Amino acid sequence: MRLFLIILIFLKAGAAICSPLIEIYSKMSPEFDESDWHIHDPSRIIKLGNFEYLAATGKAQEDGYDCGLELWTREDREKKWSPFLCLLQEKPIWIYSEMPNQDGAYWAPDFAPNGDIVYSVSAGFEETGSCVGILRRSDKNWTDIGRPVTCAFDPHEKQEVEAIDPSIFEAFDGRNFLVTGGGLVHISEFDFNSYETVSGEWYEPDNDSWFEIARGPGDLDDPDWVEAAYVYPFDGFYYLFVNWGACCRGVESTYNIRVGRSSSPTGPYFDKEGIDMMEGGGSLLVKSFENKIGPGHAGVKIDEDHRYFLSFHYYDAEFDGKPWVDELEILWRNGWPEILFDY
Repeated sequence: MRLFLIILIFLKAGAAICSPLIEIYSKMSPEFDESDWHIHDPSRIIKLGNFEYLAATGKAQEDGYDCGLELWTREDREKKWSPFLCLLQEKPIWIYSEMPNQDGAYWAPDFAPNGDIVYSVSAGFEETGSCVGILRRSDKNWTDIGRPVTCAFDPHEKQEVEAIDPSIFEAFDGRNFLVTGGGLVHISEFDFNSYETVSGEWYEPDNDSWFEIARGPGDLDDPDWVEAAYVYPFDGFYYLFVNWGACCRGVESTYNIRVGRSSSPTGPYFDKEGIDMMEGGGSLLVKSFENKIGPGHAGVKIDEDHRYFLSFHYYDAEFDGKPWVDELEILWRNGWPEILFDY
């Protein structure tokens, strides 16, 4: 009953883009019941009022499912996540022009420091091209700003670069930065007044308003893959969490979470061994363990007791490889995050 009342409060602000997610599931054929629930590419966890929230990638647009992004909620860490709201049932107009064949499911959202939601739009696994969009939060509703912040359509001659898995963080001096990228992680200062990068320009390799901060672990001719970039400022450093390996293959996924740090938001970022993350650096933080295969999409939260937690999704070996979300406590030792597996 409490969750139903919270949904009504959100919907009063504007039902145009927000529908109860459980209603979407109930209209699917076959019905998408609790045994089917799963969460992929979760955002950082935030608290609004008495509830915690995360945003997640929309599912395949089939069997009657028609939701772009999902919001999930729970009362606290002891409770299970429950489907809450569907965002972006209607495709924003700009996506029709940039990616006319895009199916209507969007990827890897994250909450910005002000409660906005930043997300990625991909042309799909078989096509090249991706963009970063933003939903502006107002009065407990989220509305698309009507244009992309940056897009990547074959911008680099030597390697694939995508504008996926975006996140925004606030630097120690109050400036905000957008970090995004698949294949090559890149970052630029962001302005919430204009809802653009400060330069107003999309990423290009030689654009001095964009900074390249991480590649995959291979050499420059075959750098492998890197994605799911997330930067967390802490105690004078900026910590860059990324994923190496492959996602989206259930228990065959090889995702693992790596980390480096920098004294500047725009890098360079180095791992514990002093290796630049543009040159194959990245200290291992979390790999597959127990039933949790291919952990990825890191986020950091602080609870009421001022404990730090790393949130991530994984593929559950005990649940047919379906993705779900977990948290592990972070201990900061000698300037680096370490994971406490028993808490």
